[in-house]
Amino acid sequence: MGSLYRSEQMRFCQMIVQKDAAFSCVAELGKKPYVQFKDVFSIRLPYPEISKFSFGFE
Repeated sequence: MGSLYRSEQMRFCQMIVQKDAAFSCVAELGKKPYVQFKDVFSIRLPYPEISKFSFGFE
């Protein structure tokens, strides 16, 4: 249990799924109260030579 001033211990995980299963996986995980999603493009692109638009289609 977390204290009044600190949140509970968290882990940062990366999930790799097939494109046709990605939407349903994220939708099911989003229904759970213990999952938080982070936009990877807000951090930085792992491949700077690929644009944000084409990154999802490679």
